[in-house]
Amino acid sequence: MKRFILSALLALLAANSSITLAYSNITQQQVIARAEQIGDVNYHLSLNLSKNSSTFTGSNTIEFTLRHKKRDVVLDFTGKLVNSVIINGQKTSNFTFDAKDHSVILPRALLNKGSNSVSVAFEGQYSDDGTGLHHFVDPKDNREYLYTDFQPANAHRVFPGFDQPNLKAVFVLDVNAPVNWRVISNMSLSKSTQDNVRKHSWFKPTKKISTYIFHMSAGAYAMWEDYSGKYPMRIFARQSLAAHMDAERVFDTTQKGMRFFEAYYDYDYPFTKYDQIFVPEFNAGAMENAGAVTFGEFQLFRTAPTQDDLIERDVTILHELAHMWFGNLVTMDWWDDLWLNESFASIMGYQGLEGIGQSGAWDRAARYKEWAYKEDQLMTTHPILSDIPDILAASANFDGITYAKGLSVLRQLQYLIGPDKFRDGIRQYFKQYAFKNTRLTDFIGALETAHGQKLKPWVDSWLGTADVNTMKLDFAVNHGKIAGASVTQTGGVHNPTLRQHANLIGLYYLEQGRLTLKETVKVLFDGQKTPLPALNGKPAPAIILPNTEDYDYVKIRLDDRSLAWLKTNMAQVTDSATKTIVWRALWDMVRDQQMKASDYFVLSAKQLAVEDDTYVLAFLLDKAEVVVNAYTSNKPLQSRYRHQIFTLAKQKVNTLTGGSDLQRQWYTALNMMANTDDHFKYLTDVYDEKITIEGLGMNATRQWEILQALAGGNRKAAVQARIAALMEVDKSASGRNEMLMTEALYPDKATKAEAWRKLTIGTDYSLREKKAIIDGLYNADYPELATANLDKYFALIEAIDQKGESYEYASYFIREAVPNIRRQEGITAIEQFLETSSVPGTYKKQMMKQLDRLKRMLKVRALND
Repeated sequence: MKRFILSALLALLAANSSITLAYSNITQQQVIARAEQIGDVNYHLSLNLSKNSSTFTGSNTIEFTLRHKKRDVVLDFTGKLVNSVIINGQKTSNFTFDAKDHSVILPRALLNKGSNSVSVAFEGQYSDDGTGLHHFVDPKDNREYLYTDFQPANAHRVFPGFDQPNLKAVFVLDVNAPVNWRVISNMSLSKSTQDNVRKHSWFKPTKKISTYIFHMSAGAYAMWEDYSGKYPMRIFARQSLAAHMDAERVFDTTQKGMRFFEAYYDYDYPFTKYDQIFVPEFNAGAMENAGAVTFGEFQLFRTAPTQDDLIERDVTILHELAHMWFGNLVTMDWWDDLWLNESFASIMGYQGLEGIGQSGAWDRAARYKEWAYKEDQLMTTHPILSDIPDILAASANFDGITYAKGLSVLRQLQYLIGPDKFRDGIRQYFKQYAFKNTRLTDFIGALETAHGQKLKPWVDSWLGTADVNTMKLDFAVNHGKIAGASVTQTGGVHNPTLRQHANLIGLYYLEQGRLTLKETVKVLFDGQKTPLPALNGKPAPAIILPNTEDYDYVKIRLDDRSLAWLKTNMAQVTDSATKTIVWRALWDMVRDQQMKASDYFVLSAKQLAVEDDTYVLAFLLDKAEVVVNAYTSNKPLQSRYRHQIFTLAKQKVNTLTGGSDLQRQWYTALNMMANTDDHFKYLTDVYDEKITIEGLGMNATRQWEILQALAGGNRKAAVQARIAALMEVDKSASGRNEMLMTEALYPDKATKAEAWRKLTIGTDYSLREKKAIIDGLYNADYPELATANLDKYFALIEAIDQKGESYEYASYFIREAVPNIRRQEGITAIEQFLETSSVPGTYKKQMMKQLDRLKRMLKVRALND
């Protein structure tokens, strides 16, 4: 029966389910047809913005060539009103504005074959979901901020036009706004005029760019400037966050990155200036608008950041900068090549990090790959090359396959053909296709020219199939030497494809009590079993690690001899990169039910006591939380594990260097693991500063962490005695979101009922506020509350579908609000909902991901218990 249900669910995903959206679900067929009909597009866009308003007005003059008159011309527009339309100088009422279909239809009889000019005056509406033209009022000072976010196709939520990537256009923008607002766009100002109330700003024409990377921000932004390099650079952020802006670091990373990419690509930066805008309630990490990149404000650190925080932001800065060439200069024709756009920027983010002199770039990339390994082993896994029939499918494809697996396979390709040939192919690609649209075949063709060999077999096996391979070494030891070495490759659970792999085998020997990498051997293998004669005859090492430099995208299984050695000698592994490979391999064994979670916890707890590498520590603490909260069902054992880590964390925060990254990681662990009266009493005393931890002074961020630990632990009285005072101190938007999450965390039925009420359609909460409430819905120690709300979860999914909520809310809710059920009957209920509900297949795919994770959790628990 379960096998039938799974196949039925997968069939549902393939179906074209109907869906009501708050924007147009543009299809690939529509895009192809319109690109055949329309060309040579230019926009002259005027916007009128006012304070204290929910709407804005504007006009857009669209110049284009009409190649044929076989059908009417359709403009995409999701707005409040179309006030007038002028076609080739003549005002007309003979047009159709279909708000439900998000379109303005222009009769072909009124248009010329050849050149046309259409002017549309319109009224639009601000959004509160981070898409279109987002409007935000800062609760701290009541200043207003606007910004656009259009990927993959939300430009038509602001102005009428042809909202598709392969109709590139020149944009000329002018904005009339309050006099004390800054206005930012893709280009620099050409002129401005103002009086005491209003300011009118005109911007220089853009290069030919796609609608999704056009940008406009406006509001009372603070500004920082840097003119030390070839191109003017500016940074913008809310006034209330200006004190947290470390502009020097952001500019330094950007300037170094600009020099690196210009040299690497052998192509000058394709735009004229570079702005970076930190915006409120942003749905992503950042967005690569041409010359005007937007960032989520979580990358403005309200407490002193760790070095890891800073470098992760550096990677994001470099990722977006890389897009100025790959994505903006040369743009994919349609979203089925979305993976290439994002994967390339991802690999270049880490390449750039290495290029500007940061150490450990590829160790960080290995951390990022864990996302890919998880996604690729779910029942919803898909090939990197996916059919993207419409915009909803494109939105759903912003996942670990698109970003992290794509990066991983590009790095495998780079290693396979050689880094110089990879770089040379990219250089040719930019020169050949500048300001044009391309397909994957164009990119691969440029690499083939540089490489001198066809890459179709690689494309077919790596991009056209799903799931991850596993490799394991087999060998004997004769007279202290390796003998009979070979590698066995197995296919994935969801796809048996075996691929060609190239990686390095690391031979590690014990020297003076430390495990040391002494030699690497490059191997190329294909098929189920491949002999490795290059290893034979070498002195038998303490351990052998496949894929030691992480060039390959493959799971590794440690050979029995290496695994036995590591279980008793882990303390002798001191190199960070080696520890990363080993601990990830062991964790894969837990997830694949080849090692008990309890055995992993015991082994990792020993390592935690001595670990001094921040990344490895973060990895181990994260997995310890998963073991405690998900992979262990025995309550006494959970409590024992929590107490063990809490006690260690308490000791560490009081003995490590004050203010160090390690100390701050252990402080987070204190809050994460607290679950007894003594634990909560200790945290309360830290909050009230009766206990002082040297180097970790109390601030709003740390206080919220403690209150959330107390709320989740059912210490309601302790929280309520402190939360009002904290809200008086922290009147920021972030503070309000923390408060909403905290209030949702109390583990009682009344609290959860109120949280669900706040999430229902029509309540007056922004998308970001609803996300905060969702983040507080579940408590690992009270799974019965999750199971009790399963019906509410199903009902709200149905309501989201029927009432046209934004995809951004739908996807977050489905993913994060799925009840954290721990029993088979709950899983069965989700399966039955998926089988019988008419909600779109895209939503069901999100649910199936969570279902898969819940099933894995039960399997791991069964082995452990």
